[in-house]
Amino acid sequence: MKRKIVFSAFFITICLFLTGPGVGDQPEKRVMNFLAVMDLKCVKGIGKDNCVLLTNIVIEELVKVKKYTVIDRANRDKILGEVGFQQTGCVEGSCTVEAGRILGVGKIVIGSVNKLGETYFVTLQLVNVETAAVEIAEKSKCKNCKLDDLAETVANAARKLMGQAPLPTSSGGTTTPSGAKGGEMVKVPAGEFTMGSNSGGSDEKPVHRVYLDEFHIDKYEVTNEQYNQCVSAGPCSPNEKFGGFTDPKQPVVGVDWNQASTFCSWAGKRLPTEAEWEKAARGTDGRTYPWGEGIDCTKANYSKCGHKKTKPVGSYPSGASPYGAMDMAGNVWEWVADWYDANYYNGNPNRNPTGPSSGKYRVLRGGSWIYDPNLLRSSDRNWYDPDYRLGTLGFRCARTL
Repeated sequence: MKRKIVFSAFFITICLFLTGPGVGDQPEKRVMNFLAVMDLKCVKGIGKDNCVLLTNIVIEELVKVKKYTVIDRANRDKILGEVGFQQTGCVEGSCTVEAGRILGVGKIVIGSVNKLGETYFVTLQLVNVETAAVEIAEKSKCKNCKLDDLAETVANAARKLMGQAPLPTSSGGTTTPSGAKGGEMVKVPAGEFTMGSNSGGSDEKPVHRVYLDEFHIDKYEVTNEQYNQCVSAGPCSPNEKFGGFTDPKQPVVGVDWNQASTFCSWAGKRLPTEAEWEKAARGTDGRTYPWGEGIDCTKANYSKCGHKKTKPVGSYPSGASPYGAMDMAGNVWEWVADWYDANYYNGNPNRNPTGPSSGKYRVLRGGSWIYDPNLLRSSDRNWYDPDYRLGTLGFRCARTL
């Protein structure tokens, strides 16, 4: 399999601090353009994993705005850990300013999510590390909302903190298109993203920019329960059964490419293209995994976590992609629409690519429960004979509205 040395984002971040555009630049000005986000303080009912997810949403929105260079969570934890800084309970006051000084950033964002009755209250503050003053405070609320609605509220609070207009909210942050079966979907807006990787195999090169029209993709991998509905309805043939993999909420496995495609058609959808899958997994900032950099067993089901089978879909909320899609790293490999060609990135269309017109193998993405972290990277490409049915192969669907 493909193995390359990866230069960490931490190394790149340090280089940015030590170098600059020109000799005449003032380091103090460059430092003020760096920003870190401390973990939100969340009311107990939200849960630790969901609180991490909401913090990640703040980070993602601030990265999108591009007003500051945002230190990602993995590098933040690495730097603070190297000096023994205790982050637990550091959610406001002098300790957060001290964290900002250790990180070398000019600004730090702190915040909380509280609840009174049926209403959530989101508070975000932009703190000047040099003066310890709160420069901007943003307060938003979300009444009678589910987690997805709360996620949208947090995202828009982050945007408003940066002086940006809030994005239009959707019902619950997810959609289930009219006439479509098989569960809720998340929207991936139109635009460019970075596809491929210089740290993976040769078939991931060259790194290139791709434009995709807006599309929707399943929030979760298709489950046994959903697939069995198609079998009962008639269009789908039974999948290959494997012991320990038949719980209704586990992702369906033992389906070949044609079975996956048939289900998606029955559901009023289709298999995602390889490019759509990658954008839905990693967003627009070229991150390695759906959540960013670094990997551990709180974010995905993979070889080093000790599980001997798949986990129910949605078991890792802190591993969500920038658009809210779950389990796009680990759990099961996912069939996509494209034929595989190791050289397809050399000269492939840069607008809505759909893969080669023919081939021998079909592409799979995302890694599975028995694979190592390197193969869970969002840019990693795998391929199998389209007739293969294994306990590691599943899928999710997409749709263009």
